[in-house]
Amino acid sequence: MNSKNDFLLSLYSHRDFCVNYLIKKTKCDLDIAENVFIDSILDLQEKNMDFNDIKNLRSYLLVTNLNHWKRVYTKVKKQNESKAQIEMYFYHYLPHLNKEENDDDFLEQKQQVINKAFQQLTDKCRSILSSFYLENKTMSEIAETHDFNTSSVATTLKYRCINRLKKIVFDLDKLINK
Repeated sequence: MNSKNDFLLSLYSHRDFCVNYLIKKTKCDLDIAENVFIDSILDLQEKNMDFNDIKNLRSYLLVTNLNHWKRVYTKVKKQNESKAQIEMYFYHYLPHLNKEENDDDFLEQKQQVINKAFQQLTDKCRSILSSFYLENKTMSEIAETHDFNTSSVATTLKYRCINRLKKIVFDLDKLINK
């Protein structure tokens, strides 16, 4: 147990170098880099690997930090892209709603249209879209959860569900604004 603690302290001794390298390489801020470093150390601790075989511990930590940051960044990027896609849809396909962007009624109306449209989707579509956009699951995780053969099946179904949702939103909007 003591050797494990010593090892964790030796890992932590590389903190400044790894954090600064991550900031330089990815242009992230200090808080994110420190969190990534700590998460990487915790992941390494959970793996119960024999680190005596690692010749250059610092290099191993750098690669582990970069990989961990890429996983985190990909999830954040996916969330931001999905929000941007929804906003872009409203601005391009429902232009009459853009008149009063800062109005609370406008935002509430957008939310009501989306909620009504979402409720009209099938259970499978709701589940796939919720898993991807709200729970940030990967296509592989969604395929596993829904017993699909491959992640490409999940991707295809997500695409179809998004198109159904867009059509329903557009149809609802036409009914509301007749």
